[in-house]
Amino acid sequence: MTRSPLERQHLMQANLRVVEAEKRIAAQRALIARLENEGRDSEGSRKLLASMLDGLESMKAHRRQILEQLANGAP
Repeated sequence: MTRSPLERQHLMQANLRVVEAEKRIAAQRALIARLENEGRDSEGSRKLLASMLDGLESMKAHRRQILEQLANGAP
């Protein structure tokens, strides 16, 4: 497998991970809303959401790196 197809495969995987993370984040936000509507503590859920958002940003940065490698044809 040449470098370019390998990088494209990595890009597809990175895109999938970003989409999956965004779905989990949406579910976490819905959980927080439900907890708050029920008058329950959401502090732990909010901390988890912050961690999930940090992870998503890392995933997006990795995806940008792959895109740059593809654009530059870098090995």
